[in-house]
Amino acid sequence: MPLSLSRRRFGLVVVGGTAMALGLHCTGPSAHAATSELIVGPAAVMNGKTVLRVATNSAGADLLTRTGAFKTASMGYTPGKIRLLSLSRGLGLRPLSEQPAVISTTTDASLNAAFAVFDGITGSGDVEVLFPGLGLIESVPVVASSQAPFSLA
Repeated sequence: MPLSLSRRRFGLVVVGGTAMALGLHCTGPSAHAATSELIVGPAAVMNGKTVLRVATNSAGADLLTRTGAFKTASMGYTPGKIRLLSLSRGLGLRPLSEQPAVISTTTDASLNAAFAVFDGITGSGDVEVLFPGLGLIESVPVVASSQAPFSLA
């Protein structure tokens, strides 16, 4: 399934605030009539851990598991082969083996959100995500924890 990456950034309103959280938007054809959408990011450092949000619309929900990036679990999704990279920092991180609970604070019920938690990174520059089946997704923003559309439980 070929996907085209759109480098445009867009905002998701964070509940209870005026900050905008940025992400990378990817669209592509799907087996369904609707267009599949995959939103990678933002990432935020919270309590010494880096949390990455990956979201899809209902037409693209199978992108999370079919690519191997996430696995279906009883309570949603658990990270699989997704990796967080920072070429500028010289980092390549696997998801933590024990994933803390993450609560989505966005009001957009049309999105299926999955979260991957990694060791904490330092600095405020963008990161890269190695997404199985899609390749390297660059320029994923790292936002302040107060701007993230999620929080640790």
